[in-house]
Amino acid sequence: MEGDPAPRVVHEIPLPGRRLHIEAYASTDALLERAVTADDIPFWAELWPASRALAGWLWRQDLRRLRVLELGCGVGLAGIAAALRGARVLQTDYVPEALALARVNARRNGCRSITRRLADWRRFPDLGRFDLILGADILYEPRLHGCLAGILERHLEPTGRAVLADPGRLGAERFVAAMEALGWRWRLEEWPAGGGNRRDEPVVDILVLTPPGGREAG
Repeated sequence: MEGDPAPRVVHEIPLPGRRLHIEAYASTDALLERAVTADDIPFWAELWPASRALAGWLWRQDLRRLRVLELGCGVGLAGIAAALRGARVLQTDYVPEALALARVNARRNGCRSITRRLADWRRFPDLGRFDLILGADILYEPRLHGCLAGILERHLEPTGRAVLADPGRLGAERFVAAMEALGWRWRLEEWPAGGGNRRDEPVVDILVLTPPGGREAG
């Protein structure tokens, strides 16, 4: 990016039969110096373990013909993995620079079918219904849980799934409990952040939620 004050690095993501290459910031210190409000903190600029784990989980799913919405896409790894598995993906983020970097990463991996939309959860546009809604490490801010719940309610098909990857934050527990109280069902899977290639890699929670009265397709 023109005038970029911070160095970037390309991460190699090993998946069965494929290696993805994802560009992210080596350090966000220079970006953080620009932050004025909490909204400016550059969480989007890093490649988080939850994103790696979600990509690994998605890689083992049959996503052909599914319409997928990614929330808080950041550098774009999860949505790219879903698109390469056959999904029609719409990536969203409230930071324009995140969408720009996600576009760079999609092209780097030969994935040109993804569309993108600038969207703030607090004023989220009507984007239609989706078979699958994704999010990696997006549950850390409890004050936005109500907004997220509304997005899932309005945008998920009755037979759809919301799949959220989280490193085990307390905020995730609170969100799942609140959704359960609203009639949502959920199940938990644990997934290695690095694809099971190292003994010391962190394990990430994969939360699969289905809406009230719905049933999980497939």
